[in-house]
Amino acid sequence: MKKAIIGTLAVLGLIILFLGYRIYYVVTFFTQVGAMSTNLDYEGRGTVKSNDDNFPADLIKLCADSEKQNKMSKLDKLLLEKEKYFDREAAKQLVLAAEPEFSQDLEKFKDIASIVKRRMKETKSSVPATFKESESFPAAPSFKTIRATARYWSVISRMLEQKNDYENSLLLSHAILYISRDLQSKYITSGSLITKMISVAINNIGCYSIMYWASRPKPQCKELSKEVAKDILDFVKNEYPFSSNIEYDSLILEDILSSFSKKGSSMFAKLLKSKAYKDMLDKCYKNPMKFIDKPLYEIEKEMNAYSKEQEKLLRNDISYLVFNVLFNPEKAVAVVFFGMSCPSFKKAKQNCESSLARMEVTAIGLAINSFVCEKKKYPKSMDELSEWFGSKLPNNRITNEPYELDFKGSHVIYNNSAIDKDIYFDFSVK
Repeated sequence: MKKAIIGTLAVLGLIILFLGYRIYYVVTFFTQVGAMSTNLDYEGRGTVKSNDDNFPADLIKLCADSEKQNKMSKLDKLLLEKEKYFDREAAKQLVLAAEPEFSQDLEKFKDIASIVKRRMKETKSSVPATFKESESFPAAPSFKTIRATARYWSVISRMLEQKNDYENSLLLSHAILYISRDLQSKYITSGSLITKMISVAINNIGCYSIMYWASRPKPQCKELSKEVAKDILDFVKNEYPFSSNIEYDSLILEDILSSFSKKGSSMFAKLLKSKAYKDMLDKCYKNPMKFIDKPLYEIEKEMNAYSKEQEKLLRNDISYLVFNVLFNPEKAVAVVFFGMSCPSFKKAKQNCESSLARMEVTAIGLAINSFVCEKKKYPKSMDELSEWFGSKLPNNRITNEPYELDFKGSHVIYNNSAIDKDIYFDFSVK
C-alpha cells in the first residue's frame, strides 16, 4: 500500500512537473516577446527608424516639414471628402483655406517640371533589391512625413492649377506617384507590407489630384497629358510583385527571432528551429506567394480557400490552445505568434489592386483629356481612344471587363466591382 501511494505521488509529481514546464515555456516566451517588442532596433531588414534623408536630394526641399504637417491637419477634412473630388466649388474652398498657409511656397515648385520629366525618362523596373543580398536596408522615412508631403503637394497642385500653371500643377501631382514608388524602391528600399499599404494611400492621393486636374480640358497640356498617362501605365505594368512584400515580412519574422535569440532568449531560438514554426511559415506566408501575383479575377477561389485556412489556423478557441500548451507547446506558441504577426493578405491584395485600378482610370482620364483637346470631340469607344493613344488601354483589372465610356453620366466608370465601386473619372467641358 505504501509503495502504491509513493508510486502514485511520484507519477503525479512527474505530471505536475511536466505540465509546469509546458506552462513555463509558453509564459516565458510571451514574457520575453513583451519585453523585447518595445525595442525593435535590431540589426537586419526590419529597421523602422525615422529618417527622410533617403529622398532624392532635389525633392528634399519640397517635402513637408513639421510646421507644414501641422498646417495640413487643418485641411484634412477637405482633402478626405472624396465624394467632392470633382466639385469645383469644393476645390475653391480648399484653395481659399490653403492660400494663407502656403501661397508663399508656390515659388519653390517652379522647377518641379524638370525634376519629374527627368524621372519620367528613367527606366522603370519591376524587380526590387534582392532581399538576401541586402542584409541591412537603410532606415525608412517617417510615414507621417510622407503622407503629409503627398497631401501638401496635392494642395499646392490645386493652387497652381487655379493660377493656370497647368504644367507644374499636373507634374507636381504626378510627383506624388513617384513618392509612392520611391517608398518601395531604390531611395527607401523597404519591402514590408506596411510600407506597401502606405504607398497605396499615397498613390490614391496622387490619383485623385490628377483626376481633378484632368476633369476639364487643358489644350496647353494635351501632349503632356498623354505622356503622363503612358508613364502611369508604366508604373502599373512594373508594379513590384505583391509576393515580394510577403517574402520580406516572412524574413522580418526570421530576423526578429534570430536577433532576439542572440540577445539571450533561448525561447526564440527554439521556436525558429521548430517544425511548428516552419509549418506555420509555409501555410501563412509561402503558400499565398504561389498565386498572389496573379490578377484577382484568376485567383478568387485560391484566395478564398487560403483565407479560410488562415482563419482556421490562427483563430482557434481556447480549448485548442490549452491542449497544445500541454502537449505541443511549440505549436501553441507558433499559432499565437503568427496570429499576432500575420496580416490579412486577401484584404491587402484587394487594396493594392484597387489602387492600381485607380491609376489605370487616372491614365484613361488623362487620355480622354488629351483626345478631346486634339479632336474637339469625345471618343466614341475605348477602342477608338486606344487607337488614338497608340496602345491598347487596359481592361478593368478586377473583373477583366472593358471600362465603359459614358459621356452622359459618370464618364469613365468602374464596372460595379464588389471590391471598390467608387473608382471613376468625371470629365466635362462645362
